Amino acid sequence: RLLPNSKDGKVEGFNVSEVRAGGIFAMVGINNGDTLLSINDFALDSPEKAMQTLVSLKGQSRIKLDLIRDGRPTTFTYDIR
Repeated sequence: RLLPNSKDGKVEGFNVSEVRAGGIFAMVGINNGDTLLSINDFALDSPEKAMQTLVSLKGQSRIKLDLIRDGRPTTFTYDIR
C-alpha cells in the first residue's frame, strides 16, 4: 500500500505499508515504513505521476529506487534480465 507523504502541502514521495512477504515490493527490498521518493530518477510527487512512472517500468532493463529508510536516504538499483 502506498500513501502520499505530504510536507508543507506538497507530496514528497509515498509511504509504504502492508508489504506482503513474497510480493514485488518485498522482493526488491522495500519495507514497511519506507518512503519511496523516486523511481529511475522520476520524482514521485503526485499519485498520477507515481502511476505513470510504474507503468513506464515495463521493458526497462534497470530500475533505480530512491527512498528514505529509518530517516536516511537509501538507493537500490536492479538490473532486470
